[in-house]
Amino acid sequence: MDDRLLTLRMAAWMEKHLTDPDLHLDLEKASGYSENRLRQKFYNITGETPSGYLRKRRLTEAARALIRGERIVDVAAAYGYSSQDNFTTAFGSWFGITPAKLRDLDRNYRNLLMRMKEPLNLMELTNLKQSPLNTTLMSAIKGASEYFDLDWSIAKLFGYSTHAFLINIATNHRGDTPDFGICPSSPYCWNKDRFFLALHNMGIRRVDSIMLNAGFPPGHRRTTPEELSNAERRVKAHLDAGKVCVLDFRDHQLIAGYDPKGFILLQPWQCAPKIVRPALSFGEQNEALNSDGWVGFTLLEKEELRADESTLLQSALTTALRMRSAPEEFTLECYRSGDGAWENWLAGIDKGLGSSHGHWWNGSVWMECRKMAADFFAEIEPAMKNAKAEALCQELAKLYRECAGQLNIARAKDAQAGVQKAALAEGRELDSRCAGLMKELLAETVA
Repeated sequence: MDDRLLTLRMAAWMEKHLTDPDLHLDLEKASGYSENRLRQKFYNITGETPSGYLRKRRLTEAARALIRGERIVDVAAAYGYSSQDNFTTAFGSWFGITPAKLRDLDRNYRNLLMRMKEPLNLMELTNLKQSPLNTTLMSAIKGASEYFDLDWSIAKLFGYSTHAFLINIATNHRGDTPDFGICPSSPYCWNKDRFFLALHNMGIRRVDSIMLNAGFPPGHRRTTPEELSNAERRVKAHLDAGKVCVLDFRDHQLIAGYDPKGFILLQPWQCAPKIVRPALSFGEQNEALNSDGWVGFTLLEKEELRADESTLLQSALTTALRMRSAPEEFTLECYRSGDGAWENWLAGIDKGLGSSHGHWWNGSVWMECRKMAADFFAEIEPAMKNAKAEALCQELAKLYRECAGQLNIARAKDAQAGVQKAALAEGRELDSRCAGLMKELLAETVA
């Protein structure tokens, strides 16, 4: 379990047991960690030990009880002190005032109130999960779908959203980044407007997108400290409302909540590489802005009105065909989608980039997308209204599975360039054949 989530749960558990004299023993049992291990994890997040946190919270609540007029001896016993003298000593050490002098707040209340220990300010969406997909945008969307109690399978999310049919590869080669010609960010850098429109019809609505910039790309206006603070407040308010936020950085990560230091992030993989983060600090300590100069957030909420699956299929097929006939609608500067993406990829291998991380990562993501396309058509085939549509779905499932197999061959870093290019050329041909079949299937669905 992530240390921040563990700390959140342990703090919440302590709040429910502030008057339990044996709480420290139960705390170890509830956490599943030894006393020393739990102390270290809690300290790493809060800067204090569990016993220190508990002592200050008990004294704070004891002070409130005294202010309400309760007797000192009763309050001392209620909050675990063996004697009134021990309680008085601890109280005076922390607040600088004895319990008996609480009534004389005119000259001491400022110091008292400043030292009140409020409950640990951690917020968590406990039912939010992120599955281990290579296509991290879709693993985030799958987590949102489940959190919103939508019944979409992962294959239908890929298919109806049209991500299953996308391919996007960078266009140029820069000397300062040798594998930019097969940039590992290609799966993330594309125009997602049609994608989020499709999701809207599936019950997941993009409320807002927030982009923060600290100097990348060069020439872009830098986000001011005030704008950064406002953006963080908007994301926190969205989370407080029980809605879903996605961190858009080198990968897509769901935001599980926040603590006083920053946002708590879910991990898309068990063995997460350095590009995914367990947390993102607030303010000028924001690691993404400091390392790469940019970071984004996508705010999602549940849309109650959903289109029927027949409408979703027609829309998905139409968009998939537009990816080939009008790829510029899906591209950003320095990238190409559709058939041009295949051209870029093949050209990258000619440049000797077939052993690069970017080549392997693109192969991993686009292979997963084509596999999901195969699963998608296999899932929807039973709902087709005539034999021809059923046959088309079966053939599409078969060809997309073959396409995924070719991408699996091509992505291997240690494969010879000729083998990689042959596999990509075959994958490209299979992708093209699938587009023709989808055009026929679209005709059947609207007939």
